[in-house]
Amino acid sequence: MKKADLIILSPVIFTGFQDETVSGMIAVVDGIIEYVGSNDQFDQYKSEKTKVILVENGMVVPGFHDSHIHLYLAALYESGRFIVCKGDKSEEECVKTLFSRVSYVDKEEWILASGWYHPIWNPRQLPSHNLLDAFFPNNPVCFLSEDCHSLWLNSKAKAILNVKQDREVIHDLEALLLLKEIMTQAHVDEEDCIKNYIQKLNQFGITSVCDMAIIPDEQEDFVKNACYETLLAKKELHIRIQMYPALTDSFERATMMKQKYDSGLLTFGGVKLFFDGVSSCHTALLIEPYSNPYFDNDRGSSVIDQSLARKRVQEAQKLGYSVRTHTIGDRAVKELTEIYSNQSESRTYYNVLEHLENIDFADFDRIAHNKIVACVQPQHLVMDVKGVLEDLGAKRMHTMWPFRTMLDHHIILAFGSDAPVVNGSVLDTIANAVTRKENNQMESFFENECITIEEAIIAHTYGSACAANREHSVGYIKKGYYADLTILDRNLLLEENRNNADEIIDTDVSYTILDGEVVYEKNLKKNTKMN
Repeated sequence: MKKADLIILSPVIFTGFQDETVSGMIAVVDGIIEYVGSNDQFDQYKSEKTKVILVENGMVVPGFHDSHIHLYLAALYESGRFIVCKGDKSEEECVKTLFSRVSYVDKEEWILASGWYHPIWNPRQLPSHNLLDAFFPNNPVCFLSEDCHSLWLNSKAKAILNVKQDREVIHDLEALLLLKEIMTQAHVDEEDCIKNYIQKLNQFGITSVCDMAIIPDEQEDFVKNACYETLLAKKELHIRIQMYPALTDSFERATMMKQKYDSGLLTFGGVKLFFDGVSSCHTALLIEPYSNPYFDNDRGSSVIDQSLARKRVQEAQKLGYSVRTHTIGDRAVKELTEIYSNQSESRTYYNVLEHLENIDFADFDRIAHNKIVACVQPQHLVMDVKGVLEDLGAKRMHTMWPFRTMLDHHIILAFGSDAPVVNGSVLDTIANAVTRKENNQMESFFENECITIEEAIIAHTYGSACAANREHSVGYIKKGYYADLTILDRNLLLEENRNNADEIIDTDVSYTILDGEVVYEKNLKKNTKMN
């Protein structure tokens, strides 16, 4: 018997198998879990070189897996290159906040900002360039909305980008393509930025992420594979990254990535398809019109025609690629469910619907029966309940983020953050799913759709592993699986903790372990660097 490199002793080990917990130990050999069970085997695995971690009052869970993140853009936010301005209640307040946070910049330098959200403004209306021009006459300003789907520019920025001056706000894919152009002009140390942000993710207990394309552009979709490759070569990639480039007419980039990246830490996961927009801009595709329509029969729109979406999915399936599709509105979910459902029955991997914020309950059974994973972002449900009510009306509110109903229909839930739209905190995500509120002072948003703490942890581990088609190597604490583990400082399964939003959110990660190596320890200063 080989001796263990690492042994963890804990009174509570949540394995990820339904509600299974073990009191005892985990033994790790060469980065792989060798044993999970009672402490009786401690002497068998212990040597003088074995690192031992004693968990006294907390619990061990599988390493958390963020199944939907925009890694590079989130890293930019965290680095300070974007000035984040959230929560302002008017256009004027928003511009003044930005002005107060801008230090000296050269005349031609881009000012990059994010966080404005017009649904919470009074009055609720899209901004114009006038105020930005008044406060920033000399610098081009790029101001990205909180949901990352709308771009607010001043006149100087419009002139540089050849955008007509009468176009006040650019939405969805056009906005993101412009963002790509802006980023080519704004010089950023990508490698250092991403490296530091990965440390932040480790702090959250995250050992794996699914890095999702943010732009349907094959050459630059913000999936920074070359940068990740460099970090891997330097042995500074302290997280598993599953990459999902944009699904376009050409599969050249996807094919290259599939052939090149399969290291265990850096892998090709599949392709990302963009189908609709977001409710706040009335671009999410709905069955029935918006409750506060901008025009007659305002039902949102699809980014691409359904027949073209079907063709691209079929082509991806022939190549054996998992397809993950941005679908927020109930009609978007319905159309992609139908497309997925008509693919080859011999398919052995999961396809994924992303977001599913509004869903027709009639589609649940088809989703469950056709190896479709629902990748959802519970933090979104507490962002703007009032805005959702105005856009979709009271009748449709019960169809928003119906996690309990999804699980009852045996749909696999995968949790992600969608960072930088929200922060990447796993415990915030879990608390929002379990309590459907932001803190104990708030009322739950449709309490009947709450899920248990066990179900939420599974969604952020095994469920997310299914979305990445890696459920046979990560997502469980099981012999033969990668030793990706997260140690929390309290037992969330205790009755006094399990439904307490504040207790869940206030839980700290004590250790994050990747391949049997500690990549974050709470009291170890070198691992807590944050920009």
